[in-house]
Amino acid sequence: GLAKKHKSMYSEYAPTIYALTAAIDAKDHYTFQHSKNVAYYAEAIARAIGTSDEYREILKEAALLHDIGKLGVPRALLEKEGPLDHDEFAQMKRHAEFSLSLLDNIPGLEDIRLWGALHHERLNGRGYPLGLAGGQLPLPSRIMAVADIFTALMEDRPYRKGMSLARA
Repeated sequence: GLAKKHKSMYSEYAPTIYALTAAIDAKDHYTFQHSKNVAYYAEAIARAIGTSDEYREILKEAALLHDIGKLGVPRALLEKEGPLDHDEFAQMKRHAEFSLSLLDNIPGLEDIRLWGALHHERLNGRGYPLGLAGGQLPLPSRIMAVADIFTALMEDRPYRKGMSLARA
Protein backbone atom coordinates (compact mmCIF):
# COMPACT_ATOMS: atom_id res chain seq x y z
CA GLY A 1 0.00 0.00 0.00
CA LEU A 2 0.84 3.66 0.30
CA ALA A 3 2.91 3.32 3.45
CA LYS A 4 5.04 0.49 2.02
CA LYS A 5 5.60 2.38 -1.25
CA HIS A 6 6.46 5.48 0.75
CA LYS A 7 8.90 3.72 3.05
CA SER A 8 10.87 2.33 0.11
CA MET A 9 10.96 5.71 -1.66
CA TYR A 10 11.50 7.98 1.36
CA SER A 11 15.29 7.98 1.31
CA GLU A 12 15.21 8.90 -2.38
CA TYR A 13 12.83 11.84 -1.91
CA ALA A 14 13.93 13.11 1.50
CA PRO A 15 16.50 15.51 -0.07
CA THR A 16 13.77 16.95 -2.31
CA ILE A 17 11.46 17.51 0.65
CA TYR A 18 14.34 19.08 2.60
CA ALA A 19 15.22 21.39 -0.31
CA LEU A 20 11.61 22.51 -0.68
CA THR A 21 11.26 23.25 3.04
CA ALA A 22 14.53 25.22 2.90
CA ALA A 23 13.10 27.25 0.00
CA ILE A 24 10.04 28.10 2.07
CA ASP A 25 12.24 29.12 5.00
CA ALA A 26 14.39 31.34 2.76
CA LYS A 27 11.33 33.16 1.38
CA ASP A 28 9.34 33.48 4.59
CA HIS A 29 10.60 32.18 7.93
CA TYR A 30 7.14 32.70 9.45
CA THR A 31 5.57 30.29 6.91
CA PHE A 32 8.28 27.70 7.60
CA GLN A 33 7.76 27.88 11.37
CA HIS A 34 3.99 27.74 10.87
CA SER A 35 4.39 24.62 8.70
CA LYS A 36 6.52 22.94 11.38
CA ASN A 37 3.81 23.71 13.95
CA VAL A 38 1.07 22.36 11.66
CA ALA A 39 3.13 19.18 11.14
CA TYR A 40 3.44 18.77 14.93
CA TYR A 41 -0.30 19.12 15.57
CA ALA A 42 -1.31 17.05 12.51
CA GLU A 43 0.93 14.23 13.72
CA ALA A 44 -0.57 14.49 17.23
CA ILE A 45 -4.13 14.31 15.85
CA ALA A 46 -3.22 11.35 13.62
CA ARG A 47 -1.60 9.57 16.58
CA ALA A 48 -4.72 10.18 18.70
CA ILE A 49 -6.97 8.53 16.11
CA GLY A 50 -4.69 5.49 15.86
CA THR A 51 -2.93 5.83 12.50
CA SER A 52 0.27 3.94 11.67
CA ASP A 53 3.80 5.34 12.00
CA GLU A 54 4.16 5.39 8.20
CA TYR A 55 0.87 7.26 7.76
CA ARG A 56 1.96 9.88 10.29
CA GLU A 57 5.33 10.28 8.55
CA ILE A 58 3.65 10.97 5.19
CA LEU A 59 1.21 13.35 6.90
CA LYS A 60 4.07 15.28 8.55
CA GLU A 61 5.82 15.67 5.18
CA ALA A 62 2.60 16.90 3.59
CA ALA A 63 2.14 19.37 6.45
CA LEU A 64 5.70 20.66 6.07
CA LEU A 65 4.95 21.37 2.40
CA HIS A 66 1.30 22.43 2.72
CA ASP A 67 2.11 26.12 2.17
CA ILE A 68 4.85 25.68 -0.44
CA GLY A 69 2.63 27.59 -2.85
CA LYS A 70 3.39 30.73 -0.85
CA LEU A 71 6.64 30.80 -2.82
CA GLY A 72 4.43 32.20 -5.59
CA VAL A 73 2.92 34.93 -3.38
CA PRO A 74 4.68 38.32 -3.24
CA ARG A 75 6.55 38.89 0.03
CA ALA A 76 4.75 42.22 0.56
CA LEU A 77 1.45 40.38 0.61
CA LEU A 78 2.75 37.72 3.02
CA GLU A 79 3.97 40.43 5.40
CA LYS A 80 1.08 42.89 5.06
CA GLU A 81 -0.12 44.40 8.31
CA GLY A 82 -3.88 44.68 8.47
CA PRO A 83 -6.60 42.78 6.67
CA LEU A 84 -6.30 41.80 3.03
CA ASP A 85 -8.67 43.43 0.57
CA HIS A 86 -10.74 41.30 -1.83
CA ASP A 87 -8.09 41.21 -4.60
CA GLU A 88 -5.26 40.53 -2.15
CA PHE A 89 -7.21 37.68 -0.55
CA ALA A 90 -7.90 36.20 -3.99
CA GLN A 91 -4.17 36.38 -4.75
CA MET A 92 -3.30 34.79 -1.38
CA LYS A 93 -5.78 31.95 -1.97
CA ARG A 94 -3.86 31.02 -5.11
CA HIS A 95 -1.10 29.55 -2.91
CA ALA A 96 -3.13 26.31 -2.75
CA GLU A 97 -3.13 26.07 -6.57
CA PHE A 98 0.57 26.97 -6.64
CA SER A 99 1.21 24.13 -4.18
CA LEU A 100 -0.45 21.67 -6.55
CA SER A 101 1.51 22.87 -9.57
CA LEU A 102 4.88 23.20 -7.80
CA LEU A 103 4.80 19.58 -6.65
CA ASP A 104 3.07 18.25 -9.78
CA ASN A 105 6.15 17.00 -11.57
CA ILE A 106 7.95 15.36 -8.67
CA PRO A 107 7.37 11.60 -8.85
CA GLY A 108 6.72 9.97 -5.50
CA LEU A 109 5.16 13.02 -3.88
CA GLU A 110 1.66 12.58 -5.33
CA ASP A 111 -0.06 11.96 -1.99
CA ILE A 112 1.95 14.62 -0.19
CA ARG A 113 1.08 17.08 -2.96
CA LEU A 114 -2.64 16.41 -2.85
CA TRP A 115 -3.06 16.15 0.92
CA GLY A 116 -1.21 19.39 1.57
CA ALA A 117 -2.78 21.43 -1.21
CA LEU A 118 -6.29 20.63 0.01
CA HIS A 119 -5.82 22.01 3.54
CA HIS A 120 -8.16 24.94 2.81
CA GLU A 121 -11.01 22.75 1.59
CA ARG A 122 -14.02 22.57 3.94
CA LEU A 123 -16.57 19.83 4.61
CA ASN A 124 -19.35 22.19 3.47
CA GLY A 125 -17.73 22.65 0.03
CA ARG A 126 -16.95 26.34 0.58
CA GLY A 127 -13.18 25.93 0.71
CA TYR A 128 -10.55 26.19 -2.00
CA PRO A 129 -8.89 25.49 -4.45
CA LEU A 130 -11.32 22.82 -5.75
CA GLY A 131 -14.48 23.36 -3.69
CA LEU A 132 -14.58 19.73 -2.52
CA ALA A 133 -17.10 18.67 0.12
CA GLY A 134 -17.70 15.92 2.65
CA GLY A 135 -16.34 12.54 1.65
CA GLN A 136 -14.43 14.03 -1.29
CA LEU A 137 -11.86 15.36 1.17
CA PRO A 138 -9.05 12.98 2.08
CA LEU A 139 -8.77 12.41 5.84
CA PRO A 140 -5.16 13.72 5.91
CA SER A 141 -6.36 17.01 4.40
CA ARG A 142 -9.05 17.25 7.05
CA ILE A 143 -6.48 16.62 9.78
CA MET A 144 -4.20 19.29 8.30
CA ALA A 145 -7.08 21.78 8.07
CA VAL A 146 -7.75 21.41 11.80
CA ALA A 147 -4.04 21.60 12.64
CA ASP A 148 -3.61 24.64 10.35
CA ILE A 149 -6.49 26.58 11.90
CA PHE A 150 -5.52 25.62 15.46
CA THR A 151 -1.91 26.68 14.84
CA ALA A 152 -2.94 29.94 13.16
CA LEU A 153 -5.16 30.89 16.10
CA MET A 154 -2.19 30.69 18.47
CA GLU A 155 0.34 32.49 16.26
CA ASP A 156 0.96 36.21 16.24
CA ARG A 157 0.13 37.65 12.85
CA PRO A 158 1.07 41.06 11.48
CA TYR A 159 -2.58 42.08 11.93
CA ARG A 160 -3.41 40.44 15.32
CA LYS A 161 -2.00 38.85 18.47
CA GLY A 162 -2.21 35.06 18.83
CA MET A 163 -4.54 33.36 21.31
CA SER A 164 -3.49 31.26 24.27
CA LEU A 165 -3.45 27.47 23.88
CA ALA A 166 -6.48 27.19 26.18
CA ARG A 167 -8.50 29.72 24.20
CA ALA A 168 -7.56 28.25 20.80
